[in-house]
Amino acid sequence: NVNEGIWQIKRLDRWNGQVLPITGEFGGAVAPAISPDGTTMAYVRRVRAKTLLEVMDLASGKLRPIATDMQRDNQEGFAFHGVFPGYAFTPDGASIVATAGGKIWKFDLSSGERAPIPFTAKVDQTLTDSLHTPRREGVSDVRARIVRWPVESPDGKTLVFSALGHLYAMDLPGGTPKRLTTTNDLEYAPSFSKDGRTLAFTTWNDIDGGHLFTMPFPGGTPKKLTTIPGQYANPAFSADGSKIVFVAGSGATFRNDDLVDALWQEIRWIPSSGGPSSYVIGAKNRGPNRRMARPQFDATGERIYFVENFDATGPNPPKTVLVSVKPDGTDKRTHLRFTRAEEATVSPDGRWVA
Repeated sequence: NVNEGIWQIKRLDRWNGQVLPITGEFGGAVAPAISPDGTTMAYVRRVRAKTLLEVMDLASGKLRPIATDMQRDNQEGFAFHGVFPGYAFTPDGASIVATAGGKIWKFDLSSGERAPIPFTAKVDQTLTDSLHTPRREGVSDVRARIVRWPVESPDGKTLVFSALGHLYAMDLPGGTPKRLTTTNDLEYAPSFSKDGRTLAFTTWNDIDGGHLFTMPFPGGTPKKLTTIPGQYANPAFSADGSKIVFVAGSGATFRNDDLVDALWQEIRWIPSSGGPSSYVIGAKNRGPNRRMARPQFDATGERIYFVENFDATGPNPPKTVLVSVKPDGTDKRTHLRFTRAEEATVSPDGRWVA
């Protein structure tokens, strides 16, 4: 699929008919091939004058380059015969057989090494030192001038927020902020359970990615709930505290690009005890600031509310719509339409919307 001049690979959800982009980075993405076990997708993309072969972990969205200087793709052409010669995974899923430089090669996925079929060739590759710029470390305390994700405890006595990448709590109205955790990762998007005894939050680091955590409040050891590293945000407990709904990113940051995450995320839920999460539905970022969805359960835990865009038609201004779905993503209903609203949240009893 070509979107604004960029070739994209998209995924069709055969359960609800929704089509979501998997790629969207500079250089396009064409000729997808799925590994025999269904966990990995290979494709080629253009980087300047070269065509690269890359593989993506479909669970986490992480991307790994396998080979450069592949047979040149034909993204700029009319693609009457496709945009890239056919290639395939080996039956064991450990290698890819593809053409490059007029020859056929076997590319090993674990090491990135390639073996010619059936002849040998010598390749010289020049590596240069990467550019590093020294930076001066801070020598004194830093005053936080912005707090993010502020949330009050259910009893209204405590404020929890993220500042300078970590979570802090303070007594209201004028207490002294104190750190809640001791991790080195970025911490954000705190959310209380209905009884105020548990706090959910998400983390991120550039090496491993992020996870969803819970911890006893006002103090305790954080517990990691998610099993797959990724981008997570905006967790919200069900009324009975048994489930947490949250937003998951597409993994574009692992691919050094945020374009896909600026457009789409997934809404998922997970048992508050941890384990595998369940896919609900795709959520498109809204408005010029690309705001993420803020999903929430209803009082029964049987529906999930969130806000999304409703495209304008003709002279009509764009609308923001409040919708809900079942936890399996079905039975989507539209409840309210607003003009240029940024956020909307449903009261615990389901009678009011702010």
